[in-house]
Amino acid sequence: MSLIEDWLSLSHHKGLNRALLRHIVEHFSELDRLKGINDARWLATGLNTQGVTRIKRSLHIGPDQKRLSADLHWLEKDATHHLIPINSRQYPSLLAQIEDPPLLIYGVSKDLEKSLHAPALAIVGSRNASPYGMELATEFAYQLAQRGINSISGMAYGVDAAAHRGSLLSRYATTAAIFGCGVDQIYPRQHIALAAEIAQHGALVSEYCCGTAPRKAHFPQRNRMISGLSHGTLVIEAGTRSGSLITAKLALEQNRELFALPGNLHNPLTCGCHHLIQQGAKLVTCIDDIVDEIACFNVLQRSNTSPQEKPSIQDSKQRILLAWLKSLPLTVDAVAKKSGLTTEQVCSMLSTLELSGQVTRDRSGRYHAVATGKIHERKRT
Repeated sequence: MSLIEDWLSLSHHKGLNRALLRHIVEHFSELDRLKGINDARWLATGLNTQGVTRIKRSLHIGPDQKRLSADLHWLEKDATHHLIPINSRQYPSLLAQIEDPPLLIYGVSKDLEKSLHAPALAIVGSRNASPYGMELATEFAYQLAQRGINSISGMAYGVDAAAHRGSLLSRYATTAAIFGCGVDQIYPRQHIALAAEIAQHGALVSEYCCGTAPRKAHFPQRNRMISGLSHGTLVIEAGTRSGSLITAKLALEQNRELFALPGNLHNPLTCGCHHLIQQGAKLVTCIDDIVDEIACFNVLQRSNTSPQEKPSIQDSKQRILLAWLKSLPLTVDAVAKKSGLTTEQVCSMLSTLELSGQVTRDRSGRYHAVATGKIHERKRT
């Protein structure tokens, strides 16, 4: 714990920006003895006088004790809480390769190694995705997971959330959500249930300390982690000014593969994808277009699903519908409007899911997804 405390203490020193912190950890391993280093030794590392003065002033003032205590309390509170310094063996090797890797990673996970070290693909796209885009995000994430490939995304509305849910439907791989705030600050709040499920079966990850609120500037910054933790990035529905295009640009800068799904020429959400394809991103029409392009994906089992287990189109629609109901209860009309299906189709699917114990209806006529444990409990009784 003392080494972790040293890392946390250094990260909470006021006045030390990312560049200075990186310089310090690159040149000195004994973080608890920095105060004893003289000016000449600091200057010998390549710092200028201004940089040395700034570091010495910060070390004299000391760390923000309130933030330091909050982080230590969070770390000790639960065995699923992790803090990974960049020099740790637990630190993801892919992320360490990027130009500006975070020095510390906060994680919530029961199996952090499985979530951050296994082959992975980033899946990103519009927050206002169409039902078609949501279905494809869920389906691609599910099919990748069936091949043992994790999905990485940002737990935003739309494509991000759909991708996480698609991975969670499989038992062969998992998903990681990268936050633009502290891992103890679930954002958006409507995804509290989704975050809990990801923490249970995958990982919640951030470079920001506990208590850090979501800020607009954080999200472009966290995008480098989404692409950096992945062997490639798949963009599904993105407008011309979408944040997903930032992730795509970062993926290329990190020398990672870039994929994009084409779509309707009249849909403004496909403009970004078509632009990426014109610029050289690989056009994707099926899962094999991705798997065949990335060497480490090829060595995995082609599919953990037998022909009898492979989902039909109807099964896929039911999974999408179930994923929506995990976020919030919906009426039949709300589901029909959200999905683009007819009321009759929605009623039929809800009836099937209700009979199987996967959804339940309350007195107001809204349908809720039933927790997995409760489904098994019902079957036993």
